[in-house]
Amino acid sequence: MSDRVWSYREITDTAAAEIAALMEAGYGRERARRDLFAQWAVGIYKGWQAITSGSQEEGDAERLIALTDLKRW
Repeated sequence: MSDRVWSYREITDTAAAEIAALMEAGYGRERARRDLFAQWAVGIYKGWQAITSGSQEEGDAERLIALTDLKRW
């Protein structure tokens, strides 16, 4: 096991990138597949929320959940 330490910013930026990638991967697919990608993206958001609870910076939660917005589909 690695002794690597992740900063809050690294965790948040990684979560944001993964959420955006999943939402992009789901774009244009049939509804069931799209929903699956969106559920995975929300799962990453929920994991980020659990890891960073109590030390989130202002606006980060709103920014990450906004990345899971399905309205553009």
